[in-house]
Amino acid sequence: MYKCLEVQVPTEPLKLVEKPIPVPPSKGLVIKTESCGMCHTDIAIADNYMKLADGFEDNTLTQYDPDFKYPVVMGHEVAGTVYSIGDGDCLGSEELEVGDRVAVYTFQGCQNCKLCNTGNHLMCDRRQCNDLGQGGDGGYAEYVSIPNRKFVFKLPDSITMDTACLFSCSALTAYNAVTKTKPAIENALNIFGSATLLIIGAGGLGQWAIQIARAVLPTETKILVADISADRLAAVQESVDMTVEWSTDDDMSFMTKVKEVTGSEFVEASIDFVGNPVSMKRAMWLGNKGSTHCIVGLLGGATTFPVPFIPCKVMDIHGIYLGSTQQMQEVIKLAATGKIVAPPMEYCRLEEVNDVLNRLRKGKINGRAIIKFD
Repeated sequence: MYKCLEVQVPTEPLKLVEKPIPVPPSKGLVIKTESCGMCHTDIAIADNYMKLADGFEDNTLTQYDPDFKYPVVMGHEVAGTVYSIGDGDCLGSEELEVGDRVAVYTFQGCQNCKLCNTGNHLMCDRRQCNDLGQGGDGGYAEYVSIPNRKFVFKLPDSITMDTACLFSCSALTAYNAVTKTKPAIENALNIFGSATLLIIGAGGLGQWAIQIARAVLPTETKILVADISADRLAAVQESVDMTVEWSTDDDMSFMTKVKEVTGSEFVEASIDFVGNPVSMKRAMWLGNKGSTHCIVGLLGGATTFPVPFIPCKVMDIHGIYLGSTQQMQEVIKLAATGKIVAPPMEYCRLEEVNDVLNRLRKGKINGRAIIKFD
């Protein structure tokens, strides 16, 4: 038997339950969990709530995806050791042995549709109800069953488990977003000799993005970070070129504040790790001609900005949700060579998760919260 935490009734505290240790699927394996990241997306699952707009009467996940069912064991940032392996053939997977240290790509889709069969798991119509920690049991548990070994990656000895568990979501998402901005940054540098990347949100994902940008973007790229928290900005100030403290209201003073620190009213790329009406609007106003903007955050709501900005400024807008298995392997290589390190972490045990979730709801986690297992 093993212990896990279930969301049995949304908005109520998670329940500690025991289940039999799973038998490994034919093409899969079972992981003994050592570390599991706690992501802000877990709040949406725990509360069955994702704000789409103020006028929506039903903002529940189960309205957005009727196949999404409770109870569910959350946790989509998982690292551990291989406990048992299925006996079926699995083409394209690494040779794995019991005891291997691994990180798991948990956004695996249904694995049966045309999208999944061509490697487009993130596009799967039934992804939400199949991904580990969302539909399938995830890492808020001592053991996790992985349907297919191709989603499991061996770890170099230099990478700790608490860092590795973050690769499949926060680090991967930041990496995907940063690489999407690279063409716009390079184009501006080639033409004008300068380019600024705006990172909105200095939390865990923002801190990953700062390091990744330093690792993969041209060295001349200037990094500007905006946040409403002076403490979070202070935590990243030495690793970026500029910071700007924003308010939560919807006035236009942000334009002046950005110009005061950058000397320009515009940026060549932005990554929005907040994703609310104010942050989205500001990114659009600040975008230069030919700029690229990546929307990552799921805080929610509806926004307005001048529609002609998009064609007249020749803007590219990308929705970023995680990344590919190939990108996850690239993230692991960056970490193995010391080019990126995990943001600040705080740890808890399975029995302490409800308290930490409440702090996560209130934005009281600096960096990332990690569940540690024996």
